[in-house]
Amino acid sequence: MQHQKQALAWLLEQHVKGNGSILADEMGLGKTITTISLIYTLHLTAKRDNKQVGPCLIVCPATVINQWKEELSVWSLPTCYAPNSYTFSNSNEKEKRKIVQKVVREDAILIVSYECLRID
Repeated sequence: MQHQKQALAWLLEQHVKGNGSILADEMGLGKTITTISLIYTLHLTAKRDNKQVGPCLIVCPATVINQWKEELSVWSLPTCYAPNSYTFSNSNEKEKRKIVQKVVREDAILIVSYECLRID
């Protein structure tokens, strides 16, 4: 639990500095919850300050996309789009652009697999 608090503090510090950041460690150490805590904190802060956070992109293994969707819904975060990787990759550019524009317009969260990101 302490390492999750440290990771969240570090992520928030990086955000304030305008730096991109990534968490990478062994499985089972809480990266999903730490990342969701960051997104949740940013949304609470933005709501308090009457600002927008902007869209969020989560890239993960296809096998955990549903876990991400479930965890995000527990935290009552904004709309989450997780198009089926196969369907998304086989969509035409116009359809893909529509999904991305919707995510941007709604300050939503887009979850895609590594493979989907690599292909598209």
